[in-house]
Amino acid sequence: MTRLTRRRLMVTTGCLGAGTALLGTPAFLRSSLAQPAGAPKRFMTLFLPNSVIRARWVSQGGRDVDAGTGDATQFTRGALAEPLAPVQPQMTLIHGTYMREVQGDQHSSAQIRVTTGADVDMPNEGGGGGNLPTAPSIDTLAAEESPLIRAADVPFKQLVMSADTRGPSLHHRCISSDMSNAFIAPDNEPRVVFDRLFADASTATSSEERQRALEQLKLRKRSVLDFLTSDLQRLDRRIPAAQRPKLESHLQAVRALETALERQTSTGVTIELPSGLDALQPNRSANHPQVVQGFLDITKAAFQLDLTRVVSFSFGTGNSAVSFADFGDGPEGGVHDIAHQNQNTDTQDRLSAITVWYLERVTEFVQALAAIPEEDGTMLDNTLIFLFSEVGQWHEHEDIPMALIGGKNLGHVGGRCLRYDRHVNDVGMALVQALGIPRTSFGDERWLQGAAPELFG
Repeated sequence: MTRLTRRRLMVTTGCLGAGTALLGTPAFLRSSLAQPAGAPKRFMTLFLPNSVIRARWVSQGGRDVDAGTGDATQFTRGALAEPLAPVQPQMTLIHGTYMREVQGDQHSSAQIRVTTGADVDMPNEGGGGGNLPTAPSIDTLAAEESPLIRAADVPFKQLVMSADTRGPSLHHRCISSDMSNAFIAPDNEPRVVFDRLFADASTATSSEERQRALEQLKLRKRSVLDFLTSDLQRLDRRIPAAQRPKLESHLQAVRALETALERQTSTGVTIELPSGLDALQPNRSANHPQVVQGFLDITKAAFQLDLTRVVSFSFGTGNSAVSFADFGDGPEGGVHDIAHQNQNTDTQDRLSAITVWYLERVTEFVQALAAIPEEDGTMLDNTLIFLFSEVGQWHEHEDIPMALIGGKNLGHVGGRCLRYDRHVNDVGMALVQALGIPRTSFGDERWLQGAAPELFG
């Protein structure tokens, strides 16, 4: 992890010692002050692969947005969404979105469509080189272009992780693409991500030493601000009187940011890091619960320490090989294999059990974020979670399962069920607007009617 020393700060922000030219705000300070007041804002995508049964997922009631009828707060959840009941006040269920003309693999191409709004490129169709993204994914846009989220002093722009990456090709594993439209391969070993994020704390020999190391990660920004303050105060003795009002405005801005950081680091909440990650061999179904929990715990700690503000996490691939019988009394065989079997009640029951297990994990994670106080609410209030699958059921692209959770301070109102008759692009466009991303479209405009109305605000 890069450390911000005084010498490094002077090099990267421009020297603060040459007369009135110093009054230009340094890059670090300019980026920090551009952030909205309050705790950091965050965005997370959660991918639930190919296990939903439409008739068991879709709610009854709610609001038909396009028709302008119904009450969004009056609805009955489908049986598969029942595990999400504890977080319903912070959640909007989204029904009725679809995809047309999905090319190539019906899972991976659909993953790409939801996250980018664009069709895939298939340069070597039939030769294993197809299903390539042609646009950046929504998580990357949030990390690179959202003025509400991005910040120069956050060590990791985004994390991309998957609890299981078994699949025939890279495109089955990926839901994220970078600004050059290339896949971002997900990390699948919690220990590797842990060491990269928490290098200082991971070598601590006691819980007290670990906690001190974690606090130092968060307080590092504060030390930079202290240095900026002292340097600006030295300037005060050297500049003409006419320039002092401008200098004072910079000092006031720094003091305001210091106060905000102080509130963030004095909540009294202990930052807990996951343990037992060393023994977790990736891509083994028997380890799946521990790997899932490890990645979710890593995400929570990274958010607490403001090491990242954008996370993309997949429970598995579009061709998921996770067998739930290997760690409990769940169904035997890979999730994707089950989805290819007879579409009878038994198969539906087995897939439903898988969906329920994953949504229980989602609820636990959401509740953990909601239990962490931040200066303007909770961590969940400042974190917008986009939960989605790639198929409505089997290999169909009608009524794609989607939900928004949290993000109260990003304009999301929970406790609702909204129905649309629109391409998934319109949900992506609504996310683009809510995150303040300066784009007027999302993905392929053939499938864009406009931002899904009423999803925010």
